[in-house]
Amino acid sequence: MHNNSFYLFNMATGPSEAEKERMRIATNYMNRRKYGKHKGHFKWDLAVSYFRMDNDTFFSVWGFNFVPEGRLWEEAKDYRWKYLN
Repeated sequence: MHNNSFYLFNMATGPSEAEKERMRIATNYMNRRKYGKHKGHFKWDLAVSYFRMDNDTFFSVWGFNFVPEGRLWEEAKDYRWKYLN
């Protein structure tokens, strides 16, 4: 009974900061494997960077232009607003 009440309390208050960090790390790991690489860099990292900076800054950091497409676009955009805001 004690474990169930703890679980319900956690659901009511939302995930802790440590739980959010674990989810963020797991999401990064899974999506890096899922989307593969582009010019030796994980497409996932490029897509998240795409939503965090303007095109000129992106080019100066990565040395090339990149625009995520399809599902990668959607997932990276959602991730950026969920975990990096």
